[in-house]
Amino acid sequence: MINVVVMNVSLIEGMAGTMRVKNLVDPLYEKGKIDLSNLSLVHTYEKSKIGQKGSMNGMEYEYIGYYNPLNIIEILRFYRSGYAFLEKHYNSNYKNVLYNYGYPDIKNILLLMKAKKIGYKIIFDIVEDKRYERKFSNFLGWLRVKSSVFLIKKIGQLADGIVVISSYLDKRIKEIVGSKIEISLIPITVNFKHFPQKSKRTDPSNVKIFYGGSFFLGKDGVEYLLEAFNVLSKKYSTITLLLSGKSVVKEEMDKINKIINNNRKIVFLGYLDSEEYYKVLNSCDIFCMPRNNSLFANAGFPFKLGEFLATGKGVVATKVGDVSQYLTNMENAMLIEPESVDEIVKAIEYLVLNTDEIARLGDSAIGVARENFDSDKLSESLFSLIVKI
Repeated sequence: MINVVVMNVSLIEGMAGTMRVKNLVDPLYEKGKIDLSNLSLVHTYEKSKIGQKGSMNGMEYEYIGYYNPLNIIEILRFYRSGYAFLEKHYNSNYKNVLYNYGYPDIKNILLLMKAKKIGYKIIFDIVEDKRYERKFSNFLGWLRVKSSVFLIKKIGQLADGIVVISSYLDKRIKEIVGSKIEISLIPITVNFKHFPQKSKRTDPSNVKIFYGGSFFLGKDGVEYLLEAFNVLSKKYSTITLLLSGKSVVKEEMDKINKIINNNRKIVFLGYLDSEEYYKVLNSCDIFCMPRNNSLFANAGFPFKLGEFLATGKGVVATKVGDVSQYLTNMENAMLIEPESVDEIVKAIEYLVLNTDEIARLGDSAIGVARENFDSDKLSESLFSLIVKI
């Protein structure tokens, strides 16, 4: 048996990071290939979760964090709780793996070093290039990012294996560690149990457009989608834009709220739990994945794209990063250039006026998702990496 502790991200509830890791480890846990526990490091905007612990489907979890990074007592309590969790869940009869979502940084580095000392093999899951991150929730967020940019250069001293989400990051990490660390490129993932394939017919009199995820104005391109929808909603009374997600940067959320409040055809759903999120997802007709043409956006691979394709509906996707390696314009999606309001307008308008095309593109989109992003298949790639290390 292999014992896996997932650290940094919650496996209980969360956004893209949570779903990425869940999709990779849950199939292995359900098949009995690994034992699983979860040490979630709480962000400054999730302080209400600090101290929560329990068990879900036999998996023990705990949220640790601190309310004030300047309070030495809270910081010591944070590390004491983390060390205790790692020691408790180390099993000397098993192979022990710590799966860390994201970079080593100033907050988790001592926990990683402790895990290494105890005897864990460490796998990092790298999904972005922190050198190009420009938006921060607060000073602590800035400090974590800046420390991660430095510590990634030392990752070869901690890592036994590394997972990357894109070909860009595959090349980047190989430049840092060379051939001495096992690297596995595992792209975005889809758990198809959330997407029952029902009738794909779209009601032309009630077309629902969807965007879900984060609202970083320097990466996600949601501002271009909102501007495009303002144009479209004046021409077509039959369309509605549903937004789900959040931004941890208050100034950005204020800008988005101002746009939303000026258009009654935009429905802001806020942050949805998983069950409600997938219910909404499967009820919509057109899915938009706008992205900026930034180095940060091109380095990663937007997680939500895989789930949008799995709905079997129409997808409007920006040509950034690895997207064009999997999708072809007018064959399985509507591909657009980044930061182009005009192209978003044209792509959505085409689908609104030709709703039969939504089903045609959707059929091909499901095929792409099943062939390339099926979480059950990709979890075996992770298992192979674990076995190798």
